[in-house]
Amino acid sequence: MESSGVSEQLKESWVTLSSDPRVSQLLNTRVGQYMTRHPSVALAVLLFSVLSALPVGLFLVFACVSILISFVGFVFFQVVLLFGVGVTLLSVLSGLAVFSVMTSVMVTVSYFTISNILTYFYPHSAPEVQEEDSVTKN
Repeated sequence: MESSGVSEQLKESWVTLSSDPRVSQLLNTRVGQYMTRHPSVALAVLLFSVLSALPVGLFLVFACVSILISFVGFVFFQVVLLFGVGVTLLSVLSGLAVFSVMTSVMVTVSYFTISNILTYFYPHSAPEVQEEDSVTKN
């Protein structure tokens, strides 16, 4: 009696499932009609689909994680590369700043030295400095 109860439940489940418009649309296709006529092939396709879901899912997870790791690795590579280029740029700019300051100091010292030497040897060519009045000194 129990087997008839189980078969009744399966029959009711099949009727409920067949009344779904998506299922009836699938069963009306050539593949659906073939599966209806060959239940062992339908069972094999169903088992293959269910059992292949886990490996396919694991592969997709692995692919996504690999892409993510590659992206993160690429970002880290870019950060290291930008850091190296930034340090190089900082070194070059610091060298240019030191060179500019030293050149400015050398030109300024040279200007004052040459002007003092010229004033010492050629006093008549130097502009005369006007002395202040004695009234303003007191």
